[in-house]
Amino acid sequence: SDNDFCEKVYTCDVDADMTMTAEANHYYATDQRNPFPPPLQCYPRSVDEPYTGYFDPRDGGSVEISRTRAVPSSIGRTDVEGCCWWGRGALHTKGTCSMGKFNYYFGAKAAQDGRSSRYTAVNFCANPQAVCSSNNPQSKEMRWMLALFDWVDRVQHYNGNDSGGDGGWNYIEQSVHFLENFRKSNFIDMDNNHFIDEVGSVLDQGCPSAPCDLSNPSRVHKAQTRKGNYVSAAKAIGLPVKSPALRAMETQLDAYKKGIDDVLMQSTSPVDGSSRNSYRYRYFDFIQALGLMVDVGVEKSYFYIGQDYQPTRTEVATMTDLKSGIFNVALFLTQAIVNSIREDACDEHNTQIVNGRHPVSNSCGQYGISYQDLVCTDGNDNGKECPLDLSMSLTAVTKALDHRAPRQFQCAPQSQLPYSGFWDVDNMEENTNTAFANQLGRTNVEGCCWWGRGIFRHINRGRCFFGRLEHAVGKRAA
Repeated sequence: SDNDFCEKVYTCDVDADMTMTAEANHYYATDQRNPFPPPLQCYPRSVDEPYTGYFDPRDGGSVEISRTRAVPSSIGRTDVEGCCWWGRGALHTKGTCSMGKFNYYFGAKAAQDGRSSRYTAVNFCANPQAVCSSNNPQSKEMRWMLALFDWVDRVQHYNGNDSGGDGGWNYIEQSVHFLENFRKSNFIDMDNNHFIDEVGSVLDQGCPSAPCDLSNPSRVHKAQTRKGNYVSAAKAIGLPVKSPALRAMETQLDAYKKGIDDVLMQSTSPVDGSSRNSYRYRYFDFIQALGLMVDVGVEKSYFYIGQDYQPTRTEVATMTDLKSGIFNVALFLTQAIVNSIREDACDEHNTQIVNGRHPVSNSCGQYGISYQDLVCTDGNDNGKECPLDLSMSLTAVTKALDHRAPRQFQCAPQSQLPYSGFWDVDNMEENTNTAFANQLGRTNVEGCCWWGRGIFRHINRGRCFFGRLEHAVGKRAA
């Protein structure tokens, strides 16, 4: 068996005379108001100290160990002789076999055998505490290296068999199956047994279906928290993961997808009033964006769909009030229809008439507002506006659906476009014979690239808005 092979090749010998103390928990060292157990220790029994005692925070909140009587552990031990193999490193790798393997491949044993060794001077069988010791400059790397090696050795290489009670569970096969299902739903079921639970069981107890030792059955430590941690880790490295709240809202919206597409996601012709499917605003894109604002959010602000208080590092948002969430989504879509969907527009359009004309320089601002002068002055947003680049040259994508409407907004430096004219509705072309001013007197479009864009294109405009967007979700945020 694997255990027999480990005993013969890898395992560390147990030295009853070994004396060692674990690194103190940060809270044990700094927060005496909420006592934590003292660091683990190992040392030989003696006449003066035949047993080790116990720690009880109820005894006046003391951090001292009481040795008034022997208190056995769950396996009956009342001493710590030879007990130096507690978990260490990022995965709390423990035991004489695991530490012996690490020494065989990475420590002094590898060097003694003439094999490549990362830590030639460290005998992890004689000093397993080197992994965690604050006095060891290599400890910061070791605590990760031990965990990564342990993961490869015991999790990635796990390959059960039908007679072993694990149904032939194989990590590689199960992970492929998990990824296939995950790609379809991007959802982690927090309530039912899951691949993440099985992996935790393999790592914690040595089989995919805890309890593995029926003579001393126990649950996987913090199994539910591990699934929450997976969600946090997946998000942190860029994998999309849906919370139960988002899943519930998607199920609700999917049930009415046809009505949303046929009624809400429709643009209207200004000529004959006919409707057609919106080209720029579609259900799938809405759901994808909604998911990001629900589960990822911006600076701890999230789109409300009826979820509970916003998720922390180890929790995911769960649905508590679906009806109020639907109400909020409906209100949002109501405004989106009026602002952009009906016109199938993403860019702000040239709508203000000045002296009977539509000035081309309306791109600089309409109805008395200069967009390039909209800077951030409030609170934490102060100074976040985009810099004013007078050399910028852009042309909007959309204009009003009416073929007689002014052409798309544009901006360009005066070296490229010395002055700007107006839209000639009679000839349906831009008149550039003479300069024509907008309400604010602008007769050029230099630096005028900050017209409104998006669903709320009549509001989302100006250097401050796009600067805040850049800080929150753009390149500046990265």
